[in-house]
Amino acid sequence: MNKQITEYEYEDMGIHHSQYFPGAGVSFTKWERVYVGVGDTAEDAMNDAAEMAAQSCEWADIPSAQEDFNTESAHEDCDDHKDEDCELHHYVALFIR
Repeated sequence: MNKQITEYEYEDMGIHHSQYFPGAGVSFTKWERVYVGVGDTAEDAMNDAAEMAAQSCEWADIPSAQEDFNTESAHEDCDDHKDEDCELHHYVALFIR
């Protein structure tokens, strides 16, 4: 049986290089789990975090974000906008309990 979500929070963690993303955790917090999504925009990353939470099969219903996230593309900061090796990504964490 899947658990009911009693509280959740999406946190826009910003744009980071993939090697330097500090991560997210739940130690010493009120949260039970965290799922971090990655995408070109914050909205893409939020959808990725929600999809990872849904794939865990641990929760009954995964809430969508009601916040207005930054629409800036992570790849706008790359030297070459067409550079397929750009390692800048937007990160959003979904905290659940």
